[in-house]
Amino acid sequence: MDEKTYAMLIHLSQFGGYITGGLGLVAPIILWVLGKNDSAHVDQHGRAVINWLICEFIYIIVSVVLMYCLIGIPIFFALVVMSIVCPILGALKAKDGNPYKYPLTFEIL
Repeated sequence: MDEKTYAMLIHLSQFGGYITGGLGLVAPIILWVLGKNDSAHVDQHGRAVINWLICEFIYIIVSVVLMYCLIGIPIFFALVVMSIVCPILGALKAKDGNPYKYPLTFEIL
């Protein structure tokens, strides 16, 4: 498998969480760890996905807390939309060989 397809697979593996809850978190991490030393392209996209997953988790916690003030409800729905759209955009960029940075993501790794 070439590096562009592998990087694309890292982005799309997040959708495994819709099949089984933990797979959407575990699969991208495993794919990134296995491929990061083979290619800088894979490492770059893997880091972007892991940073997104960490930030998404934080944003979900914040939105759930803010649901008591009702402002967390639209924030949560925006996160749901972003969790569908952004991995697709990232996969398309990875397949073209371009870098992708998830919006509202901090550089943690």
